[in-house]
Amino acid sequence: MSELLAAGPGRANSRSALIGAALAEFTEKGYESATVQGIAVRAGVTTGALYAHFHGKLDLLLATIGVRPIGDFLQDFYQAASGRSPGELALSMGRDMALPQPAETSLLLDVIVLARRDPRLGGTIRRLFGAKLREVVEATDTGREAGWFSPALSSSDLARLMMVIALGKMVLAAIDEEVPSAALFTRLLDAMLWSETPADPAGHPALARVNECAARSKRARLEFEAVVAEAVGEGHSLREVGQAAGVSHEQIRRIVAEDQRATSRARG
Repeated sequence: MSELLAAGPGRANSRSALIGAALAEFTEKGYESATVQGIAVRAGVTTGALYAHFHGKLDLLLATIGVRPIGDFLQDFYQAASGRSPGELALSMGRDMALPQPAETSLLLDVIVLARRDPRLGGTIRRLFGAKLREVVEATDTGREAGWFSPALSSSDLARLMMVIALGKMVLAAIDEEVPSAALFTRLLDAMLWSETPADPAGHPALARVNECAARSKRARLEFEAVVAEAVGEGHSLREVGQAAGVSHEQIRRIVAEDQRATSRARG
């Protein structure tokens, strides 16, 4: 990476061109049939130039599908968490998790299948997933120290759960199935994230009860808004949803409009 930064914009453009070419080559031919030479030709560079950026085909695939450093993920997480209650963070993350899986991430499934037949590649994949799992465990430990994750759940279990969700989304995308709803992800994340700290429960028990009740009410409101948006998304009219909720259809309209704005912001 330091060599790339020092080499100027030309090399950076070559790297971007190689990643774009790799995506096209892998999508068209599959990982097994794609070749380093074919990717270089698509990118308009020599194979030597390709190896100046990447170790080989697997390295290119990982860059193509966007396997991110855990530090980048943590930075995004803490930016999202700043100034938000756990309930609000769960709602925001739930919406993000329910977004459609990028098509290129499904390419990793090709490599996993191939790894079952190729012991050398299988070892590489196991080391990759093992390293990523350890990184997520460390990140979860950091989040627990910051007070974001429930101490009732182990970092190892949480890390494996997130990996299962990520791989499961790849499988659903590969067979053109929708991922679970934002409401379901929100409920799951709400259970994982730590609840708001009571206001001085030892000295002021009445205020602590008020604080706890307010936290429950806030989480219930966020869940209500998520399931309202889900029901409208499934085709129910605003009036039908309003009747089921015991509120006006105009209130349902406002909830759905806010959900659509939040989803649009999440997609960037």
